[in-house]
Amino acid sequence: MRVVCCLAVCAIALGSTALAAGVVTFRSGDVEIVADVSDASDSGHPSTIAFAAGELRDVLGEVLGADIPVVSAATGRRKTISVEFNPSFARDDIRIVVSNSGVRIISGAARVYGVYEFLERYAGCRFYFPGSLGTIVPKRTALEVPLGTVDVKPCYTQRSNNMSFGLNGKWYGIDSDEATLMEATNLCRQARARLRLAPRIPCCHGLNKFKYLERFGKTHPEYFALMKGTDGKVFRDDANSKWTGHKGQLCHTSGIWEREIYADAVRELSTNDYVDVMAQDGMQQCRCEKCMAAYSPSPEDPNYATELIWGNTVALANRLAADGVNGFVTQMAYTPYKRIPSIDISSNVLVMVAQTGPWDKSNPARMAQGNAQVRAWARKLGRKVWLWTYPGKFNRCKHPNVPQMTPRAYGEYYSSLSDAIFGAFAEGKTDKWIYNYLNYYVKSKVEWNVNLDLDALLDEHYRLMFGAAADEMKAFYERLEDIWINQVAGNVVE
Repeated sequence: MRVVCCLAVCAIALGSTALAAGVVTFRSGDVEIVADVSDASDSGHPSTIAFAAGELRDVLGEVLGADIPVVSAATGRRKTISVEFNPSFARDDIRIVVSNSGVRIISGAARVYGVYEFLERYAGCRFYFPGSLGTIVPKRTALEVPLGTVDVKPCYTQRSNNMSFGLNGKWYGIDSDEATLMEATNLCRQARARLRLAPRIPCCHGLNKFKYLERFGKTHPEYFALMKGTDGKVFRDDANSKWTGHKGQLCHTSGIWEREIYADAVRELSTNDYVDVMAQDGMQQCRCEKCMAAYSPSPEDPNYATELIWGNTVALANRLAADGVNGFVTQMAYTPYKRIPSIDISSNVLVMVAQTGPWDKSNPARMAQGNAQVRAWARKLGRKVWLWTYPGKFNRCKHPNVPQMTPRAYGEYYSSLSDAIFGAFAEGKTDKWIYNYLNYYVKSKVEWNVNLDLDALLDEHYRLMFGAAADEMKAFYERLEDIWINQVAGNVVE
């Protein structure tokens, strides 16, 4: 089984660059794309060679004002741009080799990412959001590309946001009938590809996946938590429970970890690289004697279950390793088990840390405390962690039709922790997708290069999107950010 570990030290996004004197010039009618479009090893996924070649054909054709043919082998009649896959590359690795005969765009499994790098770097294209309105395609009579080789690697290997239709509200101009919902879904997929995101390592209340209440609610009631109702009576959250929250809360000292969770982890790791054992959402205190003894003795401790949950996680990971089961156990530092535990954490445990995220900018003390916690986790492990963040319209931030346009806060936050993290997920729930476009664009750029000039990136956006109105639109967007950070998110109580 192939095991992937995303703990590499952050690479410089521009990678290594070796440029020779001179350029190769592509003109209308003088270029062809060479690609093995029969490659369908991941058919249906937006990273196939065919999809990559199609994107290059369409966008570069618009740049040069020409129909560019895609061929399986060079004809010798035109300069070539070849789209290639190198199985020895990491998923997101890109190499662009420019010689007098043409260009080779060589990528890892994310085949289309090399195409977007080429179009952005050499043709000046920008992909702010899908559709012609959000895509910048400069028109040229000729495209000059410097000779040499450029290697590109992302700084963060985990790069993800809420990119599905339902979680990001309505797409502009699209209603809710089935056909237009599919169109919106496809647009979100295109946005995901053009932002060059990465598949998420699973770490989100993973014990839900195993459906313990359905499997054992009647046969093993002891697996489920003893809970105290509002009437003061204790009840078990099993198949007969009347609990109205997240049902099937577990008793984490009942033996379910040693028996059922271990067996499920073995099965999961037989076909996957990761098993997510994060506890169910809305975790409730189990009132049994064993659990109460395992909790923090302080009744005021919000992270009372820290030692219990992390103890179970490490015991599971150590047992898997001892039994020769390859793969990673994922667990999140999340209330009520967010504090760093006293025990050592095995190398086959990947830790995700829940943080409020960029909107804490209005509360410097809380931001500093959260950042210190992330770095403390990295020191504890001796390796980097990744983040789950919440820059979304939750609770007091749930203001419909008010744009949460905060690109500067996004850029500053996600780049500032590069010494301690290998990536982050942004749960940016909103009522309209367009409200997040610049947030996600900036986040994706700093995830590939944490050292980029944020001012230059934003100024370029205002200039390319709004032309003569760039200064006015910059002031407007900055006003939106100030209102959201300091008057809306700044009033949120964690």
